[in-house]
Amino acid sequence: MKEITVKELMEMAGNDICQAESVDRYGIYIRMKQVSLIYDEDKNELTFMGKEASEVSLNVGSSIEYIGVGEDGTIVIEFNPQISVIEIRKAEELA
Repeated sequence: MKEITVKELMEMAGNDICQAESVDRYGIYIRMKQVSLIYDEDKNELTFMGKEASEVSLNVGSSIEYIGVGEDGTIVIEFNPQISVIEIRKAEELA
């Protein structure tokens, strides 16, 4: 897995609709089937904006420890120990 920055994450995600789901079930569990990623650089905040009026926002500096991308294009975000790891995939790949 190759480590990437939040800016690289946003370039990869672009305006695509993705799925975001926790890999494990401790701390917080997130499962969003249709989500867009929004990054507010001034607040250093990454938001998972759901198509169905749902939203999860995280402070990048205090929450995110690592962002990586696999050879298949799957993005993995690892958080501090209180928050589960989340995988993000483009929605088209979910068939």
